[in-house]
Amino acid sequence: MATETIGSSGRDRSTVQLWEDNIPATLTEAAIGNCYNDSEFSSASQFLTISGHTGAYDITLKCATGQSWTDNANVRTNAKKYNQSNGVGFNCSGSYLTVFYIAQARFFLTGLQIKGTGYQCRPINAGDASDTIIRDVFVDSDDTNSTGLTVAGSSAKVINTTVYYRNTASSAFGILSSAQAISCDAIRDPAVTATGTGFSALYGTNVLQSCTAFGFTDPASASPWHATNSKYNACNNASGLPGTNNQHSVTFSATAPWTSATAATLDLRPIASTSLIDNGYLDSTNAPNDCTATARDSTPTIGSWEYSAGGGGGTTRGAPFGTRGTAFNGGRTFRGIIR
Repeated sequence: MATETIGSSGRDRSTVQLWEDNIPATLTEAAIGNCYNDSEFSSASQFLTISGHTGAYDITLKCATGQSWTDNANVRTNAKKYNQSNGVGFNCSGSYLTVFYIAQARFFLTGLQIKGTGYQCRPINAGDASDTIIRDVFVDSDDTNSTGLTVAGSSAKVINTTVYYRNTASSAFGILSSAQAISCDAIRDPAVTATGTGFSALYGTNVLQSCTAFGFTDPASASPWHATNSKYNACNNASGLPGTNNQHSVTFSATAPWTSATAATLDLRPIASTSLIDNGYLDSTNAPNDCTATARDSTPTIGSWEYSAGGGGGTTRGAPFGTRGTAFNGGRTFRGIIR
């Protein structure tokens, strides 16, 4: 297993693109990039294009143990927002680009914070990658035009991931070609006029499960969603969620259902009084734990964060999990769980 460190202080590579450039075209073993929070990764240019690697091995980009916002020592009490001091952060100020462009099969992305401030600056596009899994990622976008995160393919999943919009971009998530969104949050600043679609589906039969959509004209596109597997979602709209057991007309304001959904004081941990709590679906295969590795209840909170007593805080940690035997944040592994 080839593992390299990525960061600005004494690491193997100084950028994620230099790491990718060093991965052989034909894989003979798994490739892992461990990001370190030496300083913020900041650029006006694209951070990563990954494509063209062949061979039956995974490629994983993650944070080294203790370097992610998700396994920060104070993760349960930290405000849930983009904050590079809490973990690895990528801040892109460029326009007309994709920050992370993924056109690579068997690619796993986890634990990163990604911020885009430029016009038509799309944070993540995995629309040309099969078997992609994006997990425990926080996206903060100031765009007015582009989709925040796109995944495509029957084996593609985005799990425990948040897209927060400060502006009027159209769709938070693009879920395409029978992909799955599980325990994710699409949220727009309530001070911004609601517009666009929280989860936009196209082609195939896609899944929307235990996700939230707040601040959009439509919480989800009309189709094509799996009628049975799409379920237990929540939004502030009176209607529009696919499947069954959904929560419509949930109060959405600066302080509900999140601690603060306003950009200046952002903290996207759910509050105690919201109907998100105990109304989600426990997917013990794909999402037994939330984005902080806290074990979900049998009737979990809808979205990426499992509420526990104490204003969304708490210290209960779930059993280790990660991906395909590859160590993820905090040493978590999940071989055989998500696939």
